[in-house]
Amino acid sequence: MKEQSTETGPESRPAWESLEALARQGVQRLLQQLLEDEVEEVWERVLRSVLGVILLALVVIGPKTWWGLVGVIPLGTALWGW
Repeated sequence: MKEQSTETGPESRPAWESLEALARQGVQRLLQQLLEDEVEEVWERVLRSVLGVILLALVVIGPKTWWGLVGVIPLGTALWGW
């Protein structure tokens, strides 16, 4: 029976290194995109929260109008992450 060699020739080494580098770049790009999306989502939620609180303040402070209750919508969506 012939024994199969598990050794790889020197010509296959650079191919694996380039493949590994390509995979690392892909993973890095994916992680960077995920982090950017998450940071963007956090800022959006913060802005909706602030807007909701400001609108709700119109019920108690300022013109004291019931239209300030519209602030429940952005505040609620920011708190529940919708």
